Amino acid sequence: MKSFNDIGIGKELDRQRIRKLFIIGLIGGCMTFAGDWMLGYGVYDESLTGIRRKLSQYLTLSDGLLFWSAFLGLIGISLEGLCYFGIYRLIASGSEKYSHVFRSGVFGYMLFAPCGVHVPCLSTVFF
Repeated sequence: MKSFNDIGIGKELDRQRIRKLFIIGLIGGCMTFAGDWMLGYGVYDESLTGIRRKLSQYLTLSDGLLFWSAFLGLIGISLEGLCYFGIYRLIASGSEKYSHVFRSGVFGYMLFAPCGVHVPCLSTVFF
């Protein structure tokens, strides 16, 4: 990388924009936490062992609760991904090479995390 491709972003740190991205990420994290909290993570049937114990928390959940948990996770994880662009801008001021590698990872996260991890896990629980 001989030159920095700023894709329309100036060399100066835009602290207000970075702060907004971090706040959006915090809101997304809270949404994802709320979706996970609705599922009752950590509440297991202690009398069971193995995979049955892990899946015991889902046996009493309604279909609507599973849907809303998946929906909150889908939106929340997407918003969390926007926060990582603020981190990218912070890295870009110190290391152009590593910031581009980080940005590639953020694009992968934005592409696969919401619809490739959270929602399929809950659809598996549904079935």
